[in-house]
Amino acid sequence: MDLEKDVSWANRNAWAPCIIEKKIGDSYKYYFYFTAAQKIGVAVSDNPTGPFVDSGKALIDKLPIGVSGGQQIDPDVFTDPQTGKSYLYWGNGYMACAELNADMISIKEESIKVMTPDNTFREGTTVFVRNGKYYFLWSDDDTRSENYKVRYGTSDSPTGKINIPQNNLVIAKDKEAGLYATGHNSVIQIPGKDEWYIVYHRFNYPKGITMGDAAGFNREVCIDKMEFDKEGKIKQVRLNPVDVNGVVTYETVVGVSNEELLLRPGMTATAQIITKQSLDKLIIPNTALRFKPKIQTEQKASTMNFVQPPKMPQGDARAKELGKKEFVPIFVLENNQPKRVMVKVLDTDGKSTTIETNDLKVDDEVIVSQKSENGK
Repeated sequence: MDLEKDVSWANRNAWAPCIIEKKIGDSYKYYFYFTAAQKIGVAVSDNPTGPFVDSGKALIDKLPIGVSGGQQIDPDVFTDPQTGKSYLYWGNGYMACAELNADMISIKEESIKVMTPDNTFREGTTVFVRNGKYYFLWSDDDTRSENYKVRYGTSDSPTGKINIPQNNLVIAKDKEAGLYATGHNSVIQIPGKDEWYIVYHRFNYPKGITMGDAAGFNREVCIDKMEFDKEGKIKQVRLNPVDVNGVVTYETVVGVSNEELLLRPGMTATAQIITKQSLDKLIIPNTALRFKPKIQTEQKASTMNFVQPPKMPQGDARAKELGKKEFVPIFVLENNQPKRVMVKVLDTDGKSTTIETNDLKVDDEVIVSQKSENGK
């Protein structure tokens, strides 16, 4: 949509849209809610990629009763799977909600409700339901601030009182990693699975933090896995440091269930994600050649016996020796377990090795080190 060409009631500040699919009769319609000139509009299409036709007027164009300040921006649309009812959420400086009519382009005015959770709420409401519990996420601080972050609360209904956990941070800056202003998110669930991802924006890496207020308008979109504990609380998302070559490094706990290769209980593996690709050639860090897992040789009901593999040169010497061979083993994380993969070495230098393989792809996690709880 082009505001100047397609929208008659606004021509500036096209911000923060959202979209939802709804079955109307025997076909599906797609409703696109957007911000324009600090008002909220809606456009409709038969296809999720458009073209969209504006409804002809603003859907939300004034403050809710009882609210004295803020903006009508940042719409979020949510359909309750338990009732089939659809709701619109919006607001900067306040959180408001209203039930949408069946036409999806108008609201039930009498249903408008202000449900601002606390004074950390700034904007960017996102709502989803998991295991019968409704989750409300919002952004705290300003998009131009390095401290822009996401918090959450829960409720028993899509319009109910929002309960706020003691620690309700979902995602926040990581100064050591150089990642700032992680806010204004949406949430994705993999269909049919209890697997969730948070999509958000942050300052452009790595120079955004040097731009001052302009950093708030020089942003990049990111996605990270979002997990829950046994009580349904959202675990704070751990940001993944990015080096100048675009390689993401992070630690992940590895369990003990693989039949052949495993790490001792209580150990962690540090993995780097493969991110460079030239046709069928991939680049991995040389530390991946140095990784050597324990090998399980016997397993009983209550004991596990481990033996070391045959002695081989360690550290850089191991990497150098393996780098001379045409095919070498490396280990990747698959379902949080180490998996051996044989790769063909094409070239190696002091930091990285170019490999050729049909068994790896960009974004696979290559194990580069392991350590125990006491740091060894």
